[in-house]
Amino acid sequence: MERIKNQFYEQQYNIESEDPYAIALEFINFMANFGEINVTKNIISNTGAEKSAEIHFYLERRFDRYSKLFFLFKIDVDISSKKLNISALGMNQLQIPVGGQVGDVFQEWYMKEIQPEIHKKSIKIIKEITKTVEKYIYEIAENTPKQ
Repeated sequence: MERIKNQFYEQQYNIESEDPYAIALEFINFMANFGEINVTKNIISNTGAEKSAEIHFYLERRFDRYSKLFFLFKIDVDISSKKLNISALGMNQLQIPVGGQVGDVFQEWYMKEIQPEIHKKSIKIIKEITKTVEKYIYEIAENTPKQ
């Protein structure tokens, strides 16, 4: 298998909130509007006065059997100081079989005919998602009571 990743988006967001963990969970639910969500880490730590959480998840949206749009999110929540940091990375990923006469012919055809269209579509979808996400985060930041 040959794997090709093209990164289109990388951003950090910082939010202050009375309940940053609840905001993080709401954000994950909001992102489910754009594709399949898989939470890979959700840990809450309580070391005396300091309370924090770390959440990792990804959003996946398949174009076909070989191509998908992928957003990786890492959310750091400082419950004690009521702060939330969201790191986002958006990319498209191509994973296609390699080798053999049929595999090589198929790969060449796919890369020439299909991948350029998927690439264009990926950029458009990432722009739509990021514009909506940034608007959502801005509204949260503006409408959330500060400490």
